[in-house]
Amino acid sequence: STEAGRWLFGNQDRHVYTIKNAIETEKFQYDPEVRQQMKDELDLNGYTVFGHVGRFTEIKNHKFLLEIYAEIFKKNSQTCLLLVGEGELLEEMKEKASALGLSKQVFFAGFRPDFNCLLQAFDVLLLPSFSEGFPVSVFPKPIREIISETKATLNYPADFIASAICFTLSVGIGNNFVAKVKEGWNERAILYMAIIGRSGVNKSHPLSFAMQPLFELDIKSSVKYQKERREYEKYILACKKEKEDKEQATEPVLKKFIVSDITPERLITIHQDNKRGICLYVDELMSWLKNFNRYNSGSEEQFWLSVFSGKPIILDRQGNKNSAFIKHSFISVIGTIQKGLLKELAKGERSENGFIDRILFVFPPNLKKEYWNELELSTHIVPLWNSIVKKLTDIQCITDEEGELVPTQLPFNTEARTLLYHWQHKNTDLCNSEMDEVL
Repeated sequence: STEAGRWLFGNQDRHVYTIKNAIETEKFQYDPEVRQQMKDELDLNGYTVFGHVGRFTEIKNHKFLLEIYAEIFKKNSQTCLLLVGEGELLEEMKEKASALGLSKQVFFAGFRPDFNCLLQAFDVLLLPSFSEGFPVSVFPKPIREIISETKATLNYPADFIASAICFTLSVGIGNNFVAKVKEGWNERAILYMAIIGRSGVNKSHPLSFAMQPLFELDIKSSVKYQKERREYEKYILACKKEKEDKEQATEPVLKKFIVSDITPERLITIHQDNKRGICLYVDELMSWLKNFNRYNSGSEEQFWLSVFSGKPIILDRQGNKNSAFIKHSFISVIGTIQKGLLKELAKGERSENGFIDRILFVFPPNLKKEYWNELELSTHIVPLWNSIVKKLTDIQCITDEEGELVPTQLPFNTEARTLLYHWQHKNTDLCNSEMDEVL
């Protein structure tokens, strides 16, 4: 990688050339015949196969992988774990599997030059490593292609474009779907996201690229709204006789996904007309924080603390012409910030009242400004991304008799729930071990 070259030879980019790894993609295309051959060879028929390919070293975290699989096996005995690779911890991990009572369920395949064939036998690929690049492999193939193409041709850091894509998809999901953690406990796809990096490392461009389909949808909605607004105003100005000859006109509303510099009162008004959900987009995140309470000494920060959880919004203040009530709020926030300004985020009570904890920080290490290259983005990438977002936003919202949205609940399957709980337990231990809560 370019980073490895800099580490070895210093900042000599003009004299160091990076040759990208080449992958023969044909070898990894799904082949049902090869899949069956591998299952027959390893006697895996009838099992759901969990698998991992990697050297048995500390950083690959096989110990945690075995502990995860032990929990999966308790829930479903018709599973097995296939581990491919060698390394200094191989014997220790065999002993670990035996101690967990998994000797018959865990298969150690050793070094296999035909690991591409073994991958065909996997039903679930596990990636437990302590340290990796951004886990692009978790995305569907079209998203992986977009991330790869924009990184190679436009120098978009994978962390930035992948995170911006996740954010855009979350806005497209909105109140249409919720993740069902337990009975009575649903979580929305609301995100507060900060993309961090110094000037020149390509923070804003990946965000603009990912958000562009939503901007274009908002532009089309605005054109439609302006036309309908003119027709509505003509109706209002018409004489009484003309009104009697026409059908009762309904005042149009502006449908949109994105807002920018806006007060909470105006934001709530827009959200009331867009119950699916909206997002606040700020190129510089500090401008959002500095604008807290600019028009009053009230509780704008408290407002953002509350809506992060999708709580109902009630607006009934003196001086407001109309009150507002939103049963299921959905407002996501994204922006960029420079590393040197991070401590500004923790000023006041924000480091203690949970505000900082609500922000997902995207902060890849050792990020540097890249030289431009001569590669061109494939012409199908932008239409591909547009079509993905449109397919998501075209999903019609389900409403009840009162016109309120009824989100579709998406439950976790057994394997996903096990992984979620293990992550939560590990995260809880990290939080409890932290002595200083200040950023």
